[in-house]
Amino acid sequence: MYAQRNLPLIIALNAARAVCPVASDADELKPETDLLRLLGPSKLPAVGTTIFTVMSQLAQEHRAVNLGQGFPDFDCEPQLKALVSEAMQQGHNQYAPMAGLPLLRQAIAEKVLRLYGRRYDTETEITVTAVRRRRS
Repeated sequence: MYAQRNLPLIIALNAARAVCPVASDADELKPETDLLRLLGPSKLPAVGTTIFTVMSQLAQEHRAVNLGQGFPDFDCEPQLKALVSEAMQQGHNQYAPMAGLPLLRQAIAEKVLRLYGRRYDTETEITVTAVRRRRS
């Protein structure tokens, strides 16, 4: 469970483990083995090359847009960064459940009841999906 909830952090630590030296008490840089000792053994299973790596390489080779991962070429608003940081500090750092967040499904059910007088079961009859509609 720990690994599932903290996978982005674990991936970042494993990446850091591979490339970053650690300063000692004497402020001198030591080999990366000190970082390994500091971080402890990897909690990420030996997964090998992921589909994200493969697709990123293919997109780069073919000068294609990689829809498998986001690679923005611009910075976001400082307020958005602050809100994201705050949400992550509160533990909101994982993908939403497949059917959508329960609180959101409940709010949708309440709004539909209020507007249309129809009652829906949030567990079995409401699913939240990600959709982008283009304006014509």
